[in-house]
Amino acid sequence: MSDTLKNDKAAVITLAGIVAWDLAGIFTDAILFAILYRRTGNCLISYVPHFPNNMIGFFLVPVMFG
Repeated sequence: MSDTLKNDKAAVITLAGIVAWDLAGIFTDAILFAILYRRTGNCLISYVPHFPNNMIGFFLVPVMFG
């Protein structure tokens, strides 16, 4: 197998990992967002788990897959 093909395969696997990690975070975040909104009826309070999840994803994904 050529080095180029190995690098391309590694890049695809890395991208798949980033997408899977992001989708899992979005799914978890949506569940927390919905539960808090349903309990409180307050959109601002339900945003509390949403913002940290975005920040974690923003900083953690480059560390994990960079």
